[in-house]
Amino acid sequence: MAEKMIGDIARQINHFSGQDEKMHTLRKIFKTLSCQAADVKEIVEAEELRSGKKRKRGVDNWLGNVEMMENETMREKGQQNCHETLTGENRVLILDDVWNKIPLDKVGIPNKVNGRKTCKLILTTRSLDICRWIGCQAKFKVQPLSEEEAWQLFEEKLGQQTDLSPEVRDIAMSVAAKCSGLPLAIITMGGSMREVNDIQEWRNVLKQLEELTMGQEYMANEVHPILEFSYSRLNDMKLKLCFLCCALHPEDQKIERDELIGYFIAEGLIDEGKPWQAKFDEGHSMLNTLLRSYLLESCENDGGRCVKMHDLIREMALKITKEVHPRFMVKAGVGLEDIPAEREWTEDLDKNLENLTALMLQGCQRLIYVPPLGKLRALQELNFNYTGIKELPQGVDRLVNPKNLNLEGTFQLKRLPSGILGKLSHLQRLRLSTLGPVEVQAKELEGLRELKEIAVRLLDIDGFKQFVKCLQQPRFGGQLDKYFLSVKDRESDIMRDGNDPDINKDAVSPMASHACTMIFFPSLCGNATLLKECELSFCDGIESIISSSTSSYSSTSFQSLEKLDLYGLPDFVSLFRSKFLGFAVIAPSCGTFSNLKNLSVSNCPKIKSLFTSILMLLFRTLEVITVVQCAQIKDIIETVNEDGLETSFFRNHDIPAITLPKLKKICLDDLPELKSIFEGRMVCESIDQIVVHGCPKLRRLPFSLPLVNRQLFAPTNIYTDREWWESLEWDHLNAKDALRPYLY
Repeated sequence: MAEKMIGDIARQINHFSGQDEKMHTLRKIFKTLSCQAADVKEIVEAEELRSGKKRKRGVDNWLGNVEMMENETMREKGQQNCHETLTGENRVLILDDVWNKIPLDKVGIPNKVNGRKTCKLILTTRSLDICRWIGCQAKFKVQPLSEEEAWQLFEEKLGQQTDLSPEVRDIAMSVAAKCSGLPLAIITMGGSMREVNDIQEWRNVLKQLEELTMGQEYMANEVHPILEFSYSRLNDMKLKLCFLCCALHPEDQKIERDELIGYFIAEGLIDEGKPWQAKFDEGHSMLNTLLRSYLLESCENDGGRCVKMHDLIREMALKITKEVHPRFMVKAGVGLEDIPAEREWTEDLDKNLENLTALMLQGCQRLIYVPPLGKLRALQELNFNYTGIKELPQGVDRLVNPKNLNLEGTFQLKRLPSGILGKLSHLQRLRLSTLGPVEVQAKELEGLRELKEIAVRLLDIDGFKQFVKCLQQPRFGGQLDKYFLSVKDRESDIMRDGNDPDINKDAVSPMASHACTMIFFPSLCGNATLLKECELSFCDGIESIISSSTSSYSSTSFQSLEKLDLYGLPDFVSLFRSKFLGFAVIAPSCGTFSNLKNLSVSNCPKIKSLFTSILMLLFRTLEVITVVQCAQIKDIIETVNEDGLETSFFRNHDIPAITLPKLKKICLDDLPELKSIFEGRMVCESIDQIVVHGCPKLRRLPFSLPLVNRQLFAPTNIYTDREWWESLEWDHLNAKDALRPYLY
């Protein structure tokens, strides 16, 4: 059974170049096999555990942190916890993409207990020596694609818009064959030749590949020349440098697109003279070009748009950085504790750093002191996010053109030098810790006329109102794109009388009467029509987001909103409130929330239902719904009729179905009173993940499974408790059996 299992994995993993795709395939195989074999009941996966120091969520976190624990007692406890969890014959541990020798006993992975074998260990690696060192009992080589499979994949990546003549097609097949059946090489090469129809160009590419790949045998050596060739086909030097910037990040890290574009701007790769939005548009266009060339992969992190690099592509990029001038030194993600040794600072590395434009020290939590920066006058980007610095480095006020100052998460930083912000008049992005001790007076911000993004903790409510009034003055011109404001005195009223400045008090009525610990708005003015992300957390007195009684509420309110996160609102009852009929019964205009993709409601103890069946007409763009720790919620979608009256007496088959065509994920956790997601049927053909934990009174899943080739089509992943699963009632007789293989 084990041999068949490993063989299946080796064959199926062959087609996948990305980490997520491989793990997705492994999960599917194991779910199928677990139905057939009693000894495969639980999967514990650790993606890319390297030297026991890989830090990821779940099991990976705790495995990887064992060796990093400073205290011997803590280390032993971590090993023991790991050992206890993995002890048992019904455990399978998958270590994917292992590069270095892992001392299994030191991280608590059991081999034998009382002479009996315990958990099963499966690993993927490029090194046969690793397998021998760990003592793998069976080894299976992942075979390259066949010639036919390679061409099919290459042709797919060329795209339908690449119309090849018979002569060009023959040459293209030879180009695909030069990729040696390696999926990553095929995908990247195919992407670089997309929309190329000229036979001379194809012939030239084939000749160059023949020269590049001659004599290459080891897999990495075979792939690198092809990846480098795809890189060389980027027709813009700035685009090449943008690609190399991505390699500065640790391996497999999901990099936020906006963060990357900020680096591009700081490095002068995007025209400084362009308007702020135009700069970001150009940056996104550059990233899209790299994605289409398959040199980057698209991904998400907590709903945010990100990119990442395949490890082999990053290897290739790092090789290039050693050859360009000035040369790069990349040490990201290797756990540096000291500055690299002097011998590594070769002649072609800049040592004085007089032209340094970006100093990015984020995440260095043990860093408590940064020496004076006065001589680095070209610095534009300073990122001390989540460091341990206790004071701002001296000389920051002498920088010529600083654009970005990030001090988020610097909880050891008690204050800023008096008047320092006023001297940084060219700042475009200012981010301070909104929960930390540093408080800012509004008058210090009035001189920052080029600001586009700000996150600060204001001293008091009066300062908040003063800053809002300042934003409405012509010199700012409504240019700010993103706000994250924290007010120290949460007990005071933001708006005490009708003469205070308007900060969307009609469109967001709760803000009119109570201070919030955190308020995140891309627009404080204009009725929230351009708002894309909104987070309200730890705010007393907020009962609803929109009230029909407000005078200036319009159909365009929140029409651009994509993400809404409500957390820790003790008085929150409903998204909408009607002046006449109470909460959540009258639907606002169809423009409201018409682009909302991600809705999260957590720690709101008074809410009893999230939507009504009528209100769901507004939310057809929803992709993710998350509801966590809401003690009184009984219905996710309450059934009402056209008059807004509850219709709990309806039978399930009398209730019109609700269609959410883009819903991908629903997560329900720790909802002790939840009885219903929806009493009728929900048609969600895009749903990929269902997570239900701690909902003991929920007895039915309302999702209607579509038929594909006369078979019920099920979501890929269902995470829940098996005992609860067995107690569910089903509308379709075969639904339970159809979904069981996808249960975790």
